Amino acid sequence: MNKAKLNRIITLTIIVVILAIGLFVITKAFTPKINPNQNSTQCIDEIQKNFAKCVGEHSVLYIQDGCSHCYDQERLFGDNIQYLTSVSLNKDPEKFIEAGIKVTPTWIVDGLKFEGTRSLKEIGVITGCYQLENLTQCSQNGTTSNNN
Repeated sequence: MNKAKLNRIITLTIIVVILAIGLFVITKAFTPKINPNQNSTQCIDEIQKNFAKCVGEHSVLYIQDGCSHCYDQERLFGDNIQYLTSVSLNKDPEKFIEAGIKVTPTWIVDGLKFEGTRSLKEIGVITGCYQLENLTQCSQNGTTSNNN
């Protein structure tokens, strides 16, 4: 092979490599950085929030300060505890007497008492707020509908 032909091949190879690297860098720079779990996480957060709102609209939770079971019950709702309707013995003892509450935590739903700590599934069933189908939608497309 003559020297001129070898120089052309080397030059073309270098140009192709530079173009490939440039294309890669440009593509990487303009590709949005999306967390693949972000939509799903937002969807689940929205479902948890809507669940807590629904539970708050359909029940009252009776608790007292210093009650470890009450703390466990509230902790199940995390930041969404703010959406629950709750009555604290320490702040409003008259309501405890009126409702005939003897054990904490106690949920009252449609006039029925459910004493003791309950799982989210139990709370969902007794309040009518249990919506497993929405979790399935999150895993499918990262969005949820607002069906309560």
